Parts: sequence; C-alpha cells; structure tokens
Amino acid sequence: MPNRDTTGRDTSFIECDEWPMRPLETFVGHREDKFQVVFSQSALDEIHIHGQGSNDIEVCGVLIGNGYRDEHGPYLLVEHCIRGNGARTRSTNVTFTADTWAYIQDEMDRDHPDSKMIGWYHTHPGFGIFLSDMDVFICDNFFNLPWQVAFVYDPLSGDEGNFVWRGGKPVREGILVEDDVTPLSAKIPLISKTDAMRSDALSPASFLSDATPARSITVPDRSADEHMDPKLIELLIRIRRLETRQKKIAISFVFLATFVVIWAVEFSAVPFYGKSAPATQPTAAADPAAPALPVAVPAAGQPLHPQTRSTRIPSDVVK
Repeated sequence: MPNRDTTGRDTSFIECDEWPMRPLETFVGHREDKFQVVFSQSALDEIHIHGQGSNDIEVCGVLIGNGYRDEHGPYLLVEHCIRGNGARTRSTNVTFTADTWAYIQDEMDRDHPDSKMIGWYHTHPGFGIFLSDMDVFICDNFFNLPWQVAFVYDPLSGDEGNFVWRGGKPVREGILVEDDVTPLSAKIPLISKTDAMRSDALSPASFLSDATPARSITVPDRSADEHMDPKLIELLIRIRRLETRQKKIAISFVFLATFVVIWAVEFSAVPFYGKSAPATQPTAAADPAAPALPVAVPAAGQPLHPQTRSTRIPSDVVK
C-alpha cells in the first residue's frame, strides 16, 4: 500500500462530501471505485486542436471544471479549457507569465464563474509523455491541491497522458471520456483520437468563430479505435504526415520554379545599366574630295616628327 503523503498532495486527501452527485451516463473507459479524472470530449478536442496548431513548440493552458460524485466515489470532470495566451513558449518548455494568469483569470470571471481551475495542460511535440523538472515545478507551485491534475499531449505521435497526485508525486493514470454536445462543443467536431491526429484537421478559426452557426454532431463509433494496436495507429499517423509533407514540398518546388522562370524573363527584358566598355564608333571611309589635313613643315635644322591630330603646328611655319 503506497504511503500517504503528509503534505496533502495525494488524492486520498480529497474532501468530497460537498461535491454534488452527478452520475456518469455516456463515457468511454472503465469506471473504478476510486477517484478518477473524466474529460468531456469537447474539452479534449480543444486541447488537440490547440496542440496541432503549434506542433513545433510547446503550448499550454488550464483545465476548467468541477468535482462530482457518483456511486463509485469522487471524480473530476474537465469541462472546458483556457489557452495560455502570452505564455513563454519554446521547443522544449513552456512558462506561465503574469500576463497569462491575468488573461486566464479574466476568462474565468467572464465565462466560467461557477467552475474551478482544476489543472493545466501542455504539449510535448515529438518527445513523449512525461513531466519534466520544470513541469513538476509548475505542479508543485501552482496546481498542488490533491484534486488538481496535469495533462500532457504529443501532437506528433498522438499520445497523451494525465497525471494525478499519488504519494506526493504526479503519477500518470488513465482517463475517462464523456461524450457531450453542448452549445459550445456543437461547434467542435467530436472526433476520435485517430481523426484528431490527421494533419489536415480543421483549424480553430473554422469553427470557433462567432459567425459559425451551431450544428448538431453525430458522435462517431470509437469502438474500432479502442481495439486498434497503438503502434499501428502511430504508424498510420506518421504515414499521413509524411504524405502531407511531400505534397507541401512538391507545391513549394513548383512555386519556386515558377518564380525563377518569371524572374529570368523579367531580367532578360531589362537593359543593363552597369559600367561597360565604350562602344566603338565606326570609322568613316576616306573621301577623296575632302581637304587634306595641314602638314607642319619644320624649320631648317629641326628633326621631322610624325604628324598626328594632336600635334601642335609650330608658329614659324610659313603659311
């Protein structure tokens, strides 16, 4: 039996007597007789879309929801998420800033006044699911209540994991997924994990715009995805992404070739204004009728010199 953490960072410290009763009806996963974390499908889709929009650097946000109880005990329901706008993001870590917290608090007060900040999420694009030292530091200092959690998502491999407090440390555990169709989530396609990893997934602007009308979404059958080999799913994801990259490279090559052709045509049509050797003037043919150049006659005793156009005629020449 694991040791009970004395700092309070353990799910065994959760006091859920005042948590409202709320039975789980439609969900994916196995409900056990202990504290578990449940993600609404709409919140999970928002995290997927956020991560896929920036799959070269880490992005982050906070998880919004409440604690509930059912016949099996307490559970945490992640109903919404708020993006960490203004956070300092790099390829290997992310940091919440004062501006980020101010933005999150404004969103909480305006859109989720009856909910709690129950955890945080961030992405690990291409390097797996775990909590780095900096991630644990964030958990210890900002999300250290026994029911607060940390969710990590890899937008390149499609893997994801949730961490809860067990024995004073964040430990990875599975989650349940509740299907929901609400006015907010109706704008977000309810997609399976495999479909969420498609490289041509919808951009957030295509369905989060206020001008986008709400529409009913039929929840797809995910039973086939649940029984697929994870390695096969990852292989399919990588193949799809490779095909997409090849298409992008081909399009870039065509664009570059077109640009080079246009540039070459334009360059050949423009006169060259740089320095060049002076053009040789054509030499006029000798005209027999033209008068002969004057010839200087040297004085007696002076040597003869070849006559040129620039030779000065002596002043003592007899005219």
